[in-house]
Amino acid sequence: MSNKMMMKYRLILSLLFGCMAWNGAAQEKPNILLILADDLGYSDIGSFGGEIPTPSLDALAQSGIRLAQFYNHARCCPTRASLLTGLDNHQTGIGNMTGEKESDPGLYGYTGVLNNDCVTIAEVLRTAGYHTYMTGKWHVAGPGGRVRAQYPLRRGFDRYYGIIAGATNYFSPKGNSSIYSGNEIVTTDDPDFYTTNAFTDQALRFLKEQNDDRPFFLYLAFNAAHMPLLAPAADIEKMKSLYIEGWDVVRQKRMERIKQLGLIPEQMPVASSRLKPWTTLGAEKRTEEIKKMTTYAAMVHVMDRNIGRVMDYLKQSGKAENTLIIYLSDNGATFHTDFWNLCNAPFSGRKRQTLEGGIATHAIVSWPQRIIAQKGKITQVPADIIDVMPTILDITKAAYPATVGQHQIHPLEGRSLLPVLTSGRDTASRWFFWEHDNNYGVRNGSWKAVKLSGEKAWALYNLKTDRGETKDLSDAYPDRLGELTGRWQKWADRHFVFPKPLAAQTDAGRKKNKRKR
Repeated sequence: MSNKMMMKYRLILSLLFGCMAWNGAAQEKPNILLILADDLGYSDIGSFGGEIPTPSLDALAQSGIRLAQFYNHARCCPTRASLLTGLDNHQTGIGNMTGEKESDPGLYGYTGVLNNDCVTIAEVLRTAGYHTYMTGKWHVAGPGGRVRAQYPLRRGFDRYYGIIAGATNYFSPKGNSSIYSGNEIVTTDDPDFYTTNAFTDQALRFLKEQNDDRPFFLYLAFNAAHMPLLAPAADIEKMKSLYIEGWDVVRQKRMERIKQLGLIPEQMPVASSRLKPWTTLGAEKRTEEIKKMTTYAAMVHVMDRNIGRVMDYLKQSGKAENTLIIYLSDNGATFHTDFWNLCNAPFSGRKRQTLEGGIATHAIVSWPQRIIAQKGKITQVPADIIDVMPTILDITKAAYPATVGQHQIHPLEGRSLLPVLTSGRDTASRWFFWEHDNNYGVRNGSWKAVKLSGEKAWALYNLKTDRGETKDLSDAYPDRLGELTGRWQKWADRHFVFPKPLAAQTDAGRKKNKRKR
């Protein structure tokens, strides 16, 4: 089936089932607001210990539940692929990134573009009578965002405004990083244009222009605080005093707040700082780093203010009580900034890596109508980005398809977190697996094994006593390590994971590893 015919089939199917599913009982189904931040560290927001003013997210945390052990998939597009589909990102074709160098059309798990063997949340919710809107960063449409068959409007969204690419200039998006409205590039001559504001403006426009009482699904995918570091001057000025003391003092204060909040135990060791001692920096370097941190903080603050705008609209329109809001970040703070070790406190590692600093995200879920007993609380139940879709489908009762056209759809990998959201507990044991850019990770219970790119051996950590991953226990518990790594290999074999540089594979090897469905 051609891509064009496939798109028509998906659209007809979704509209048909949407009409069948819709019976006018709109208020029985909650609205869904899914908010994704870009490159924010675990403790960057106030309700997770950060010094950056984030009153909107802090209020969201008080009205809902904080998930202290929630995982993403280490980097922008792998996380987005898993978030949208409820699958491991390799199953969707985005085992690595969407760029030319990181993708390979000959390898099923690494084509670098969302495939047709998965369905998005939007595609499924459409069949359940939902309006589906998206604004912000897409980043799953292949190298350079060139695969138009996988644009948002062709993967279940009714309306879209944002960037197809992975990054852009916040003030003046151009070229391959231009702004799209629907499937077409649009330009602006607004001197005050700023992506975070614009994405929110359009999101609110979509909601306000909805002329019926059907529920909506809004995916608001900010590009803040991805590089480049850019923010409105007035907001940078507001953050000016936050980092004068230097990153050593700021990081220590973060650590204290993190423990006071109960995100990690008081006596748990934390990762040592990889930052150069502030006192060893010259005056020029200090000024440079303060400017970077201040701008970064302003970017986060502006995002928070815009989240507040959406929350205000929900309250004013009477939709707040029955709106499920899920907020998280796509990976840990970026390796492009010297201060990432501050952003990812109290953990070690960074974006790309499978250490906690790379894959652990702050996460908040709010649903005033249902999350009552857990209001304002923190849960330590581990969860993963692949759980978002099954949770939403469980709550909305939308049916997940086995096939679409001639394509057999991968079964969901995650599981519903509704019991966790309503009780804060979950007794079932489960396994978590990760691979990105030759960084491997596996977790079961409190045990986690990690092998970073370039390392020859796996390391073993007990996260119950050492979530900062400060002490490798592989020599002390070889059997435990073997169990974890053995399960990881079985998972990798079943999920199209080929953890070695694609450029190093021979043509014969590529043909041998190619998976056909």
